[in-house]
Amino acid sequence: MRLFSSGPCSSVIYESFGERADLNGYSWATLSDETKLLYWDEFHKKCHWDDAKTPLVQACWENKAKERYKQYIYNISSKWKKSTLKKTLWTSWTARWNTEDFKKKSEQKKIGVEVRSFGDMIRHTMTILVYTH
Repeated sequence: MRLFSSGPCSSVIYESFGERADLNGYSWATLSDETKLLYWDEFHKKCHWDDAKTPLVQACWENKAKERYKQYIYNISSKWKKSTLKKTLWTSWTARWNTEDFKKKSEQKKIGVEVRSFGDMIRHTMTILVYTH
């Protein structure tokens, strides 16, 4: 599932993260439902669709929002000096990121991404080989 006009939709989603930061929002999974709802409401204010498609759009939005939030957190963590994030939030998030449990899970996810990326590369290569013969 993809959002139509993915680029502009992606920008609207990303910009909504600046509307409110969550003390526990060091990852998408730890964001409060209230904060996620606020992000969804901001998206819904700026983007319009047939009401009958709302469940489908919301499912697509959720997938894209997870992806964009990961990038948002990465950008903040690598460019803290330029960020407008409050120091209390930064302190809370970095405290969590610095725990052994978080570091261990992060390493496991990196390995999973590398394996999936390698698998995608193989599948892509195999597709090219199949179609070039």
